[in-house]
Amino acid sequence: PSFDDWPELKDLPVIKDGELEIPKRWHMRNDGRHLLDVLRDWRCPPGIKLLTGLLRYNPAARCTAEEALEADYFTTLPAPTPLSLMPTFPTKHNN
Repeated sequence: PSFDDWPELKDLPVIKDGELEIPKRWHMRNDGRHLLDVLRDWRCPPGIKLLTGLLRYNPAARCTAEEALEADYFTTLPAPTPLSLMPTFPTKHNN
C-alpha cells in the first residue's frame, strides 16, 4: 500500500509507532512483476476489475460483497462450466 492509495494508513498504530515499514518497491521481490502484471496475463478484464476491487488495501475504496456479486465477471461469457460437465479423476490413495 501507499499513502497515496490509502491516506489513513499513516494513522494505523503499527505505522505511527514505527513497528511496520511500508516497502517502497514491494513488487520487486516477485521477479519485478506487480500483481496487476500477473492479472493482465489472465486477459479477462471483468475478472481483473473484480479482483482489484476486492484486493484494494484501502477498506473505504474496496468493493462490498454486494458490489462483487453484481460484477460483470459473473455474467460475461464464457460462463463457468457446470460441475456435472467437469472431468473427474480416480483417487491415487488407498482408502
